Amino acid sequence: MTFGFADRGRRRVAVLLLLPGLLAAVGCHESAAPGGGAGEGSGRGDSQPQVSGETLVVEPVPWPVVARVQGSLSADEVSTIAAKVPGRIVEVNCDLGDVVSQGQALIRLDDTEYKLRVVQAEAQLAQARAAIGLKTGDPVSKLDPLRSPPVRETQALLDEARQNVARLQSLFA
Repeated sequence: MTFGFADRGRRRVAVLLLLPGLLAAVGCHESAAPGGGAGEGSGRGDSQPQVSGETLVVEPVPWPVVARVQGSLSADEVSTIAAKVPGRIVEVNCDLGDVVSQGQALIRLDDTEYKLRVVQAEAQLAQARAAIGLKTGDPVSKLDPLRSPPVRETQALLDEARQNVARLQSLFA
């Protein structure tokens, strides 16, 4: 026969409440026996009748708490994890249910494509710097806008156009 938590607690309280009553009843029964009372001429007017019996020591004991449930457990907190950039996963550093701390790397993505994009962007920057007359490592403050190659090319085209106009005007005259 099985009892729930409440039934066990009630049984324990009932036993603890009935125990002093039973001990008192046993004591009263012995003193009410014929010839055992203090005032019935036993000859010892101040002595009390002796009560004998088994004694029990009542001590609190820890009660195991076991909860048997059926179903599924759900977490208090849920975290959604996503990568900011697309890529293939090459290493997983944790497993489902692991406790992780803030800043801990959970996975490692393949970074080969991103390294190639950095190299490509650096090459495009070097090409753009060369187009305006800056060498690799030169600061932008060293740039003289009037001596940059695009400005010099445009200046040469303007000079050529002016010479063509002067030559056509002399031919017309």
